Amino acid sequence: MSLILFLSAVLMAFILLTVAVVLWLSEVLGSLLLATLVVWVLDIIIAVVIYFVSLHPSIKRISQRLDTIYEVSAMFEMAYRQVVLFVKKVMGGS
Repeated sequence: MSLILFLSAVLMAFILLTVAVVLWLSEVLGSLLLATLVVWVLDIIIAVVIYFVSLHPSIKRISQRLDTIYEVSAMFEMAYRQVVLFVKKVMGGS
């Protein structure tokens, strides 16, 4: 519960900081629209950097683990089918 409250406080602080930066930049640039676009582009750049620095390697590692799990399950399925065929031969089935 405390983690949820902390994360919501961080989100609110980020929103308030973004609004403050947009308002300050609109005073400097003289245009609210231009200030909003500048802050929006900066937020996109920050999101892309966070993705490539921290999330992308984790996603790649999870993908490799899933590939390994798929290969192992395929091997087990092949072994199971061979055991079934062997049992059918031994039991005299078709």
